[in-house]
Amino acid sequence: MKVIEKLEEVIGSGRIRQQESLATHTLDAKEGIAEFYTEIDTVDDLVKLVRQARLAQVSVFILGSGSSITIPKEGVQGLVIKNNCHRFDTMSVRGTMKGDQMGVRDIMISAESGVLTNQLVRFTLEEGLEGLEYQLGLPGTVGGAIATNAKYSSPTVPAKYVKDFLYSMRILHEDGEIQTYTKDLPYFILDEAFETKDVILSVAFKLLPGDKKVLWESGQEAVEYRNKFKDKK
Repeated sequence: MKVIEKLEEVIGSGRIRQQESLATHTLDAKEGIAEFYTEIDTVDDLVKLVRQARLAQVSVFILGSGSSITIPKEGVQGLVIKNNCHRFDTMSVRGTMKGDQMGVRDIMISAESGVLTNQLVRFTLEEGLEGLEYQLGLPGTVGGAIATNAKYSSPTVPAKYVKDFLYSMRILHEDGEIQTYTKDLPYFILDEAFETKDVILSVAFKLLPGDKKVLWESGQEAVEYRNKFKDKK
């Protein structure tokens, strides 16, 4: 059975393309050709396809926005999966009761790994949630930000990592098993072979209630500093 037919067994026919240019699928229009390419918008299909590719001994690379990757000049041998898993939501609200009033202590936000980081940050700011405000304007996806340990820092603000308020992470491991971590969260970074070993499926952030106006001001400060830094390059 051909490789494409084998891969499409779990996601449906006509979903895998060959010799696909990645220029239109990356934030900075990076050149490079993928041997096989597809786009996935549910975590279940993502898991099924990665498992099937590994059974077929096809290398897998998960592509978010492509903002922090370097594509080999010779292209990517194997399957490039564009991660369009964009769902996020409030998981839970925890607090204490005093009389008939509830004081919010923290709020859990879940996000699939293909969520655009800037979209998630803007949502948390509008909700008055503290923790990710300095990542406003950060390009790329949540999964990419975690994998590359993305951060913000400036002369007036100490390093603020996306991981600082990370509570849990759901991972598809190389052996096909899915594990949820709430302690000893793994550290990820793409290896030199440009192949994804463990796949981040979704994460949860534990955020704090904050002053919406102040949070937006901090986020805008980060955006302005990033823009100035870009201009100097």
